[in-house]
Amino acid sequence: MDSIFSTVCPCCGAPVAVYSATAVVVVCQYCQSSLVRTEQSLTDSGKKSAIIEDYSPLQLYSSGTFEGKAFTLIGRSQIRYDRGVWNEWYALFSDGSYGWLSESGDQYVFTRLQGKLPPAYKLSFQQLKAGKSVLNYQTVRYMAADVRQATAAQANAQGELPYPVKQDQALKVADFRSEQRFITLDFSENGQQPIVYAGTVTTLDTLHCQNLRSKDTILQQAGKLKGEQKASQCPQCGSRIIWAQQMTEDAICKSCHAHIDLSTDQARVIEVYNFRQKTEKAFSLSLGETGKIDDVCWTVIGLVKKTEIESSDAWRIMLGESSRMSITTEGWLEYLLYNSKKGFLWLIETTQHEWAISTTLNQWPKLNLNQQPYNDNGQLMGKLYDYGGRVDYAAGAFYWQIQPDDITCYSDYGTEQLKVCAEYSKYEMAWSSSKAVSAQQVATWFQKPTLLSATAGQRTTTEQRNRAALNRVNRKNKFQQKSGKGAAIFLLLAYGLINLPAFFMSFSSTISLLIVCGVSYLIYVLLGKPFDQEA
Repeated sequence: MDSIFSTVCPCCGAPVAVYSATAVVVVCQYCQSSLVRTEQSLTDSGKKSAIIEDYSPLQLYSSGTFEGKAFTLIGRSQIRYDRGVWNEWYALFSDGSYGWLSESGDQYVFTRLQGKLPPAYKLSFQQLKAGKSVLNYQTVRYMAADVRQATAAQANAQGELPYPVKQDQALKVADFRSEQRFITLDFSENGQQPIVYAGTVTTLDTLHCQNLRSKDTILQQAGKLKGEQKASQCPQCGSRIIWAQQMTEDAICKSCHAHIDLSTDQARVIEVYNFRQKTEKAFSLSLGETGKIDDVCWTVIGLVKKTEIESSDAWRIMLGESSRMSITTEGWLEYLLYNSKKGFLWLIETTQHEWAISTTLNQWPKLNLNQQPYNDNGQLMGKLYDYGGRVDYAAGAFYWQIQPDDITCYSDYGTEQLKVCAEYSKYEMAWSSSKAVSAQQVATWFQKPTLLSATAGQRTTTEQRNRAALNRVNRKNKFQQKSGKGAAIFLLLAYGLINLPAFFMSFSSTISLLIVCGVSYLIYVLLGKPFDQEA
């Protein structure tokens, strides 16, 4: 099994390989020194995820072709935001023109400078919302995909750039998408119309890229662990103790085996460690495991455990309007897979141990005015359900900073076997596609027969597979029915109050009394009775 991260022991200088991205303590096999990472490199006690900053296959002087023209990457500016980074590669074309190759995770976009947005467009950066705001530009309707403030880091600029990069330069950018078309609006110049960069999404294969970094180079240069060591004395026997500062909070004396408290926060560290150990038992696959999918070797580098919440609650929490949430008993597990040439892939495992393989769509599907997607045959895909997801636990390495309690809203379309999903976070919208796969297939990919034991005795009827979908629909209908029932009762009371005088007057005539009673019953049937039953 290949290591995910590496470091050098600060005590003896020996190389130390790390196979788990969430290890609290890494022990040098040569001098037995205890090493654990600092916050700058990987995780905070295994709860926050590691950001993969340098897993890019691109480098200075990588080359390729775009729209029939050869280009060479001659510069890079790295943009940081609150949850991660992306690279902007400056490309010089053979005809002397320039362009930008944007790289975020394994998603690539090639754009060219278009100039400032015409004054006729009245856009405010503060009012733009990912997944909500629309831009009609040059007869094309675009949807806001990413709206955020970021920082261009001078320390991470390389090669040649067309402008000086200031230290921690603040940026305000908004990305818009329409299928394969892409537009970036740069609002960084306050009081000015935003600058437009227009282009298209692409892939490294489509660009016929050459001079890429090799897998070995990526593994050698990416994910380096950092750590410090401190020397102390055992308060019981006086023996010398070496421990890693900011990485471990207690130690065991080698001489007298005393358990030594190195911090006032020892209980929290032990609690976090026990929580992680318990949670990771829920995962069928472990960090560092490898599987062969369609003749491509993938490594598990990230684990995520999510709980489903009501869609309406998720939206209110995400927008800061409320903190209330209705938690269901349903949830799922996500495994982030990585291959140095293919990028990233997701495996999804449900609580019923049903599996799906998922990819983030670089090219968005065609959408109608209601944001409903079309399939490849030009037919509208039916809506399955809306729901929310809350991150309970994240461990490993990711291409953005994922944290516990992160909220995402989802809208699924298609069928349970093959579907696309619109994913909304506070500042970003993305589309993904997923395909159901069997547990037997996953067990074959990872050469892990124990995966099948988890599905033993599981019901495989249509009722079970669709239960989660029906529950989502029923919960939504229940709220609507309660609202409708309340309205019906209000109308019945209003009807009775208005007709109270006529009701008493009808006692003087049997026929009038029968008419009033009949009309009252008819009103009850039409307004009240349909709401007496709830899902």
